Amino acid sequence: MIEGRPSEPLVASDLVVRRQRLEDDESDYVAVMANRAWLRRWSGSDWPEDTFTLAENRADLEGHIADHEAGEALGYTLANPAGDVLGSLYVQPLAEILDDYAASHEVRAALADAVMRADLWTRLDQEPDRLRRAVASIDPWLRAVWPGLVWCARVDCPELEQAYADHGLALVARLVNPSSGRVQLLYR
Repeated sequence: MIEGRPSEPLVASDLVVRRQRLEDDESDYVAVMANRAWLRRWSGSDWPEDTFTLAENRADLEGHIADHEAGEALGYTLANPAGDVLGSLYVQPLAEILDDYAASHEVRAALADAVMRADLWTRLDQEPDRLRRAVASIDPWLRAVWPGLVWCARVDCPELEQAYADHGLALVARLVNPSSGRVQLLYR
């Protein structure tokens, strides 16, 4: 069970961050499908496939909302002030990724004060700088609850790595999943 929650919503000049909700399924679907190639790199998978449907997107949202309500993982929508979905933010316990990626004792010791991890995606098709601005707005909002927060990125997401660096976050660990070979970068 996740302890603590940031106050909602976060409202910045061009960004609103709030809990995911089912009534956003169509706008979320548009954002997902407009950024398929980047999301495939971000997720390290073939998701979303070209044949991904609105119904499948709604099912994904239902799962994220259920996880949030159960306190297992927190899912947030990134929207513009008009309510159009621009992306998503996910906050989860750090321990799971450290276990899945067989993090060394040194990495675990360096992150001993960190209990949560976050990652996000935004529509890069409309405004590439949005990702940097989103990290700059969201990071202090989350750190008010979890000061040791760690941000995650896949090795093939240079846009996300750059947004983290621009915000002053430093790479603290490069983890490799022993089963899949996928690489996860941890920043703080």
